[in-house]
Amino acid sequence: MREIRTLRRICHGLASETLLAAIISFGTMLAVLLIAIESEKPAVLPACRNPLEISNSRGDVAVLCDPTTELLSQAYQSLGLDSCPLAPLVSLQRSRALPPRVLVGSECSINSMNCLSGETSVMLGLPIDVNRASAEDLQAIRGIGPALASRIVDLRQAKGGFRQHSDLEEVRGIGPVMSQRFSRRLRFIDKGESSRQAE
Repeated sequence: MREIRTLRRICHGLASETLLAAIISFGTMLAVLLIAIESEKPAVLPACRNPLEISNSRGDVAVLCDPTTELLSQAYQSLGLDSCPLAPLVSLQRSRALPPRVLVGSECSINSMNCLSGETSVMLGLPIDVNRASAEDLQAIRGIGPALASRIVDLRQAKGGFRQHSDLEEVRGIGPVMSQRFSRRLRFIDKGESSRQAE
């Protein structure tokens, strides 16, 4: 059920494109999702360079690949953000400084985050940065529930971050097999390198 809800949220951003493209994209995503559910492998959508996730205060999400000014405008309209100024995002887009995730508040305030949500990352086939992800983001990975995600975040904060997948073995409930399995879905970057990339 989580996969269907995530698919609906991602498709929401596609609804503003031409109807034919949306139908084709939806058909492709649905086929990939059904295969993923049957095989218990993560759903991987067609390649998405420079993804941008925009969400509103109601939790609606639009995901854009290689966002243009026109696509940003369409995403704002589809999320009901017509009254919010688009200029700050367009300015960031033109300077190639758009963050991967933007939260637009009820009073048009813009909060940016340096990583996509876990659900969006998994649906796009991208690894989740274990040193930036919230406990909720980590739960998008099959096998990580609320308790385990919380323990991962707690140890990350205590340690200052994870450098490699074997560091996860220090988390209660994760052994060598699980850390290896999770390593395919997580990105391990030390905090210094992570902050340099964000600049």
